Amino acid sequence: MPADETDVNIRQSVSALATQLAIKIERYAERYLMQIANIGVSEWRILVHVYDYKHLRLSQISDALNFETAELVSLLSRLNEKHLLRIVEGPSGYIIEPTSVGDGLYRTILPYWIKRQDTIMDGLPEDTMAETLDNLSMLIKHMDRLIEEADTSNDR
Repeated sequence: MPADETDVNIRQSVSALATQLAIKIERYAERYLMQIANIGVSEWRILVHVYDYKHLRLSQISDALNFETAELVSLLSRLNEKHLLRIVEGPSGYIIEPTSVGDGLYRTILPYWIKRQDTIMDGLPEDTMAETLDNLSMLIKHMDRLIEEADTSNDR
C-alpha cells in the first residue's frame, strides 16, 4: 500500500535516523576500542570524563553521561578492576579518581580516537561540517529542554 502525503515515514524520522547513526558510530568505535584496549565505548566515555574533570562523585558522572546508577556502578567496577580508575570512599560518598594506568591508556587512545572522529566526519562535505555539528548540538539542547519540561510536568 503506497504512502500518501499524510503518512509519517518512520524510517526517516529524526529519532530513527539519530538512533541508526548512534548505533553505527558506536559499533565503529567499539571495534577499535576493543582491539587496542579491551574496553567498550561506555567505558571510554567514563574514562574521558574522569580524566577531563579528575575527582568526581558517582552522581556527577551519572548526570553528565546519562547512565542509570546500576549500569554506571557495573562499568566503574570493571574499570576499577582493570586499574584504569580508582573508586575511593569519601565523606560525601564515593569519589572516582584517575590512575596512572588509566592515564597512560587515555593518552595512548586519545590521538587515535580524534583521528577516528575525523574519519567519521570525512563522510560529510567539508563546507557542511560545522553546520551539521551545530544542528546536532541544537537538537540535543532542544531534547534536554523537552525532557526537563516532561520531568517537571506530570504529562507523560
